[in-house]
Amino acid sequence: MHPGTPPAGWATIDCSVPGHLRDSGSRFSRDHSTAERRRTQRNDKAWRTRDGRRLFPSNQRRSSSRHLRAGDVDPETDRRPTPCRWQRRTREIDMSDDLQLVLVVAGLVGAAISGGAFFAFSNFVMRALSELPAPDAVSAMQSINRAAPNPLFVMAIVGAGLVGLPVAIAEVGNLGEAGARFLITGVGLSLLALAITMGLNVPKNNALDRLDPDSPSAVAYWPRYITSWTRANTLRAVASLASTASYALWLEGR
Repeated sequence: MHPGTPPAGWATIDCSVPGHLRDSGSRFSRDHSTAERRRTQRNDKAWRTRDGRRLFPSNQRRSSSRHLRAGDVDPETDRRPTPCRWQRRTREIDMSDDLQLVLVVAGLVGAAISGGAFFAFSNFVMRALSELPAPDAVSAMQSINRAAPNPLFVMAIVGAGLVGLPVAIAEVGNLGEAGARFLITGVGLSLLALAITMGLNVPKNNALDRLDPDSPSAVAYWPRYITSWTRANTLRAVASLASTASYALWLEGR
């Protein structure tokens, strides 16, 4: 075996790149152009080793240290090159940039649609219903709840988090990058909005749907329903809109 060849299952660490991009299972080795784009977005940061020691500022990325012999001092950094080591390969999900882009854009659109609808209900729809007589308000809300679960709206609510989930899982190994954190946050917020919908809003809608609008029980239930339902709806609106912003920040940083 060549002395520079790592054993099976091991990878050579390139000491000229940041620690979180060093192993050959990382995005750096799979897609050099993507790593280059991401490195150019860090002009105000210094590269550091895993133990926190400073290597050299980002404006000296192409240091001559990679061309120095062992024991020589790099004139740009006044340091000797750190010898490379071997480490075990890490498993990561490989996903093309185009597929990532399609899934994240789909999640962004779904989060924006659902967040806008939730915001509209909390902002003025529920206020308008609160001014109606209780029987009329219950009847109107029942009609809305029956019409709301149409395929397009359900796909927007459910898909906002689920379509981005594979990309978020693939980015778990890159938590040192701001883009990965934005993406994982966006997916988490969309899933939170979905959990609020299924755990709070839908059960309340089902309970309201079982009531006769003209019955005393419906009149008594309506004030409690509109207060708790609107509170939960506002929470999922905030989560969906924040998810939209997180997705957008990930796209902006590509």
